[in-house]
Amino acid sequence: MLKIYKMRIRYARGKYMQQGEISAAWRDAVLKSALPYAAAEKINKSWPRLTFGPPLAQGVLSNAEYVDLYFTQNVKESEVKQNILFGSDKGIKILEVKSIPYQFPSVANLTDAVEYEVRGIQKYNPVKLEEFLSGKNIFITVNQENISLEIDIKPYIYKALADGDTLKIILQTVNGKSQRVELFLARWLNLDFPLPGEGFKKTEVEIIKQKLYYANSLGGYSEV
Repeated sequence: MLKIYKMRIRYARGKYMQQGEISAAWRDAVLKSALPYAAAEKINKSWPRLTFGPPLAQGVLSNAEYVDLYFTQNVKESEVKQNILFGSDKGIKILEVKSIPYQFPSVANLTDAVEYEVRGIQKYNPVKLEEFLSGKNIFITVNQENISLEIDIKPYIYKALADGDTLKIILQTVNGKSQRVELFLARWLNLDFPLPGEGFKKTEVEIIKQKLYYANSLGGYSEV
């Protein structure tokens, strides 16, 4: 049986890229790299095998996107970084490459919490964060496909800190379910909640996904 080697790559990406564009850019970059990639198991077996982390809403920047690459030979981390290249127009920048055991779970299955940095909040004159978080519940009504859903976002907030014009917030999963940071911001800043997969429109709020975490054995979170 052919041995497969696995590399996990953390990368930054621009905010107006669709997931399909991201997948195509990575596929093309690996194909051009001349590295001994393992073939995809489905769709087109001439393409490289890729496994992506949790999808990102359009309009959100990120320094914590992940993709797992698979190789038929034991290549060095430096080789991967040197040979997988993107043009400046692609909006993708490799930040870290590390070899991991093949049996490690995917980032999508591993992620239990996400840290965001939000800039440009003071323009909206929000109530003090401590006051906003002091209630037992924080409900927001979301209208999707002619159905109104009332969601309590309070249980999803693991930690939040406002400092001047910047908010840092960690949102955790609850019973395996996550919520978008836009839901919290829409309620706190009195903004219209964006449609699924879309970011805020006509606002000066900048959202950056900074870190992903998994639940550790001590009851806290460790960075992926």
